[in-house]
Amino acid sequence: MHRLLEHTADIRLMVKAESLEELFRDSVRGLARAYLEIYDGDLPELEENTRLPIEIEAESLEELVHKLLREGVRLFDVQKALPFDFNLRAICYKEGIWNLRGEMIFADAPASEISAYIKAVTYHEYYLRQEFSYTVVLDV
Repeated sequence: MHRLLEHTADIRLMVKAESLEELFRDSVRGLARAYLEIYDGDLPELEENTRLPIEIEAESLEELVHKLLREGVRLFDVQKALPFDFNLRAICYKEGIWNLRGEMIFADAPASEISAYIKAVTYHEYYLRQEFSYTVVLDV
């Protein structure tokens, strides 16, 4: 489950998941919701145009999620396409390092449909709880 929360100048994204797979998938879906500024209701049907392999390493699960969000923002700028889904291929924790492998899925994003341009994923009020939930502020 993911949703946007009101914030004075930025966008606050909240994600609550029951599994690691759901955590990463809903994080990327939440980014799509933020770019389209859909606070209520479902995301529109989006047609996939490309998939890109993603591999991320981090020292904590919290940092792994944050890096995935940052990668989604970076790839939006580079690909000029909307990240809207994520397929988890593998996740492991070995010798103090988390490793995530998967595919980020993109849709065409006409400029007229993009309501918010995310500049950064902040650390303001960000922390991952044990039950796979977090809130993060997106700088727009």
